[in-house]
Amino acid sequence: MYSALQQIPLFSDCTPEQLETWLAQVPHRFETFAPGNRIVAQGTSVRSIFLLTDGMVRTQMAQEGRDFTLDLLEAPMLLASAFVFGTENTFPVSVEAITECQICIVNKEAFFDFMIAQPKVMRRFISDISDRTQFLSKKLRAFALQNLRSRVLDYLREHQPLESVQAAAQALGVLRPSLSRVLGDLQTDGVVVKTGEGWILT
Repeated sequence: MYSALQQIPLFSDCTPEQLETWLAQVPHRFETFAPGNRIVAQGTSVRSIFLLTDGMVRTQMAQEGRDFTLDLLEAPMLLASAFVFGTENTFPVSVEAITECQICIVNKEAFFDFMIAQPKVMRRFISDISDRTQFLSKKLRAFALQNLRSRVLDYLREHQPLESVQAAAQALGVLRPSLSRVLGDLQTDGVVVKTGEGWILT
């Protein structure tokens, strides 16, 4: 259990014994979530840190009655690092289990005290926040500057074959009919083709 926590980059400089000693003294719990279960709802106050030790989750944002998939995250990792200590520290997204997941939930003030005692952990935490901010900036730039056709092509470069149009529409934050139209146009232009495995670039 504690060796699984050590696999999270945040704690790579700690020993399992250090983590066990720390957690024995602070409020925490381990929880298991089945596929499809909601781990955190959008808008929930961030009172703890969420350490994903096993499984994969989806982060989603509700927008005008639709769910937009922001990212797919796989263990081991810290979830929502950028929002733990903010002035308005609520989850801007919901977190849903894709596979069976195990999460260690630790009081955030206890985590802050641990970072004070372990400067390497604090440095890695700051690095994690910076990396997530870069990721979110790229996402925002893609939405602000690219039209849907360009976004679909970028998505295919990273995720082909595109097996589920519905899942891709959620990831791109568009309606399924809109994505289907763009895929049809791209197919007509000879840019993509639909195979038995899904949509791919030609």
